Parts: sequence; C-alpha cells; structure tokens
Amino acid sequence: MNETKYVGIDLHSASSSVCVMDGQGEVLMRCVLATSAASLQAVCRGLPGPVQVVVEEGTLAAWAREVLAPVVREVVICNPRVNHLLRVGNKTDQGDAEKLATLLRLQAIKRVYKVEVHLQELQELVRAYEMLVQDVTRCKNRLKALYRGRGISAAGRAIYQSKQRAGYLLLITESGRRRRAEWLYEELDALQALRKQAKREMLQASGKCPEQRWLLSIPGIGPVRAAQLLASLGTAERFRTKRQLWSYSGLAVRVRTSSEYELRQGELKRKTRNVQTLGLTHEFNHRLKAVFKGAAEEARRRAPFQAYYESLVAKGMRVEMARLTLARKLATIVWKLWRTGTEFRAAEIKSVAP
Repeated sequence: MNETKYVGIDLHSASSSVCVMDGQGEVLMRCVLATSAASLQAVCRGLPGPVQVVVEEGTLAAWAREVLAPVVREVVICNPRVNHLLRVGNKTDQGDAEKLATLLRLQAIKRVYKVEVHLQELQELVRAYEMLVQDVTRCKNRLKALYRGRGISAAGRAIYQSKQRAGYLLLITESGRRRRAEWLYEELDALQALRKQAKREMLQASGKCPEQRWLLSIPGIGPVRAAQLLASLGTAERFRTKRQLWSYSGLAVRVRTSSEYELRQGELKRKTRNVQTLGLTHEFNHRLKAVFKGAAEEARRRAPFQAYYESLVAKGMRVEMARLTLARKLATIVWKLWRTGTEFRAAEIKSVAP
C-alpha cells in the first residue's frame, strides 16, 4: 500500500481527467473532475504512499505544479512533443491520462524545466516587456502602412515624432483615414509609456538577483539581455555540458547517423564517412537564441571579441558561421561563469572553447 502511485492528469480549463497507476502498471482509479485546486488536491491527498504527478506543458502546467507540490512528492511537467505514446490508438482524455501515468511509471518522460518561485516575478515582467515591445512595433508598422497606402513617404522615424505628426496628418485628405491615424498615435503613446514602465520594473527585479553583476561584465550583454537570461535559464545547473545549452538555445547542429560501425578483418571499426548534418536544432528557446545572436552582433564590434571574430573570418570562415561561433562562445562563457560565480575576464575568450 505504501508503494509509489503514479498519477497522470490531462488538464483542461473546465475539467481534468485523472488516472492513478501503481508500480506494476495496474490502474487503481480513473475519474473526471472539475479543474480546481481543491479537487486536484483532494484526489492526491486520498492516495496512500508517495505520489508522483505528471502533467503536460501548457497554460495550466505552472499553476498545477504550485497547487499540487505541497501535497505530493513530485510534480513532473513533461514535453508533449515527445510523448509519442499519446499518438497511438484512440485520442481521448482518459486515454491520455493513462498514457501519461504509464510514461511516468516507466521514467520515459521528457521533463520541462520551470524557474524557481523567486524568479517567477522576473519571468512575468520579462514577458510583459517583450509583449509591449512587439505591440509598439506592430502599431508603428500599421502607421507606416496607413501612410504608404496613400502614396505618402514614411521612411525613417519622423512620422512617430510628436512635432512631426500634425504635418503628416495634414497630408491625409480622407477624414476616416486621418481619424484612424490619430487613434494609432494615441495607442502608440500609451504603449510606449507602458513599455518604459515595464522595462523599469523588469530591471529593478533583475537587479535583486546576484547573478546580474557578472552577467553585465560580459561584453554584448546589457541590463535587458541579463534580465532575459535570468528569466529563461533560472540556474546553470540545468545544463550538464555547454552543448546542452547550445541545443536549448538553438545554436547546436542536428546530425543523423545510422549503421556507424562495420566489420573489418573480424573487428568492428567505425565507418569513416561524414556525419549527415540537418542544420540547427528546430526546437529551442526563441528568447535565448535572440539574446545570444543579438549579443554576438554587438560583441563582434567591440573588444575583446572583435579580434576573435575577425580571426575567424580571416581563416576563411563564412560570416554567418563566424557569428554563430561567436554566439556559441558567449553562451559557453555565460554557462561557465554562472557555474563558477565569477566575473568575465578577457582571458575567458581563449580558455573557453566555442
């Protein structure tokens, strides 16, 4: 009775399907209940012995972990893209819950990392800032499209400036179109004010993290990129090697091999043919890739990374590959310094291989 119980939960906004399984794979209980903290906790509290729960990553995953963590031994959030068992047979909520419990019992779950509680505020502020940056860009694009649609030149940033707006509005003869432009200007002003506020609060939150100090010591990484790294990585202990960080950041190369060995004179020998490459990894953290690529673009123009970048190009490396190599170098330095808790030194460029 005290053996571990494996609970698979297929979460939905209104209801959730639950399957409880023992260590031998026998289903002990199936039920459908309302998606609420009280109902989920009640089911888990009623199970004897240690309880492990698995849910798929989604909008409710972080909430489910916070709700169930106090009443169970472990809450596992898994990557739904690699749960191939869920694609076998009929697709039902109860079936998905049972398959999740089976995968958890077999330890065949690909876990998804969630940042610690003390970083959740920073993570939300970073998301809010990035969302407002996108909204400002979208509003500006709409303004430019409005002017270009009437053959009015809208190059540069002049149409966004407060002193230039009245003159540009006079160029629009249609009253409806002019009124729409006025509303877009009002929206732009409100979004820009919110973006500044979000940036200020985001930087205040990231300033409370001791890791920010040495992140800012790395050329190419400023306060905004440091906040994004803190919110995305959480801890460097997640990655056993630098290559794992490369893959997570979309900077690693995917390879495909098959039948790697052959029999030569009675002995197994590795084949000498080249490994087939399939480009960069296509499942990655988009924020981290943007941060490292942006940092590399800035660092390649500044010492001490400028000499390193130029040496790669001088050796015949293509420009895009040199930028990728520099982005990997920066990711490796971040990974190493985060684990050691030391600030950046120019010697790190040579001591850390990309």
